Amino acid sequence: MTWPRRLGFRLLERTLRREFRQIVWLGDDIPELPRQPVILYANHHAFFDGMVLGYLIERILQRPAVLWFQELERFPFFRILGALPFPAAAAQTRATTVRTTQRRWRTDPRTVMIYFPEGKLHAWEEGLAWPADDRFARLERLADDIIWWPVALRVAGWEDHRPTMYIKAGQPQRGTTGMERAHLEALMNALERPDRHAQRVLLEGRRGPHDRWDFSLLNPLLSRF
Repeated sequence: MTWPRRLGFRLLERTLRREFRQIVWLGDDIPELPRQPVILYANHHAFFDGMVLGYLIERILQRPAVLWFQELERFPFFRILGALPFPAAAAQTRATTVRTTQRRWRTDPRTVMIYFPEGKLHAWEEGLAWPADDRFARLERLADDIIWWPVALRVAGWEDHRPTMYIKAGQPQRGTTGMERAHLEALMNALERPDRHAQRVLLEGRRGPHDRWDFSLLNPLLSRF
């Protein structure tokens, strides 16, 4: 990893610690991904989804990440974290990004591509906005033996000073099956009750006032009021 990328992910980690109480993995241990191209596909209901997944891939799994970013021109600093431009109105730029992704897979097959099939950020309550076209079949042609990995995310715990990001993943599978939407919806349903699953804290954020403050020593003084 180059020093700008290391610095970028260090700053990203600081941001995530500031924004979240915790980032928590639900369920069994994180699966060991094979040493070949992986496409991680996920729902997109929170601004920090891509950053959290980038942290998971680069800092937890120790693998390089790639993310196609439609609005990269507005946030160019994400380039050092692995983002590639994918503007809706520039077909040539999108084609270049596709070729760049293929080249990175050839250079390092461990590269994981983060993919949001919904194509837009929207409210959790709206459910999964699944595309009607054959984009999964098109992505399947990007490389040989692609591993598809469903991962769902949800921000909850708004009753705390800062919310908690929960992550729940399915089993990686070789090739598409037509069940990708069902796999992701099942994971999202599981995120409705995080207390029913084993939990592993991936990142501990800043503790809120209810965690840090304890004024019980003032009780003798204030009990007269």
